[in-house]
Amino acid sequence: MGSTRRVRWSLAAVLTTAAGIDVYLSLSEGVWWPLALAVVWIGIAAALLLPATEPVEIPTPRTAREALALEGWTMSSPTGLATR
Repeated sequence: MGSTRRVRWSLAAVLTTAAGIDVYLSLSEGVWWPLALAVVWIGIAAALLLPATEPVEIPTPRTAREALALEGWTMSSPTGLATR
C-alpha cells in the first residue's frame, strides 16, 4: 500500500504543478482558458488524495425469479407471467 500512496501523492504533485503553470500562463498572457484547465487539474489531484470508498456488494440473482424480484416484479404461479 505504501507504493500506491507514493504514486498518488506524486501524481497529485505533478497535477498541482501543472495547474500552477496554467495559472501563470493565463495571467502572463491574458487568456482565460488555462484557468479552467487548472481547475480540472486541481480537481483530479484532490480526487487522487481522497480515500477510496468501500466496495459495494451487489446481490447477483441466480434465477430469473430472483432477478425479477430484485426489480420489484412478482411471478404469479398459475399463469407464469410476471406482474408488478
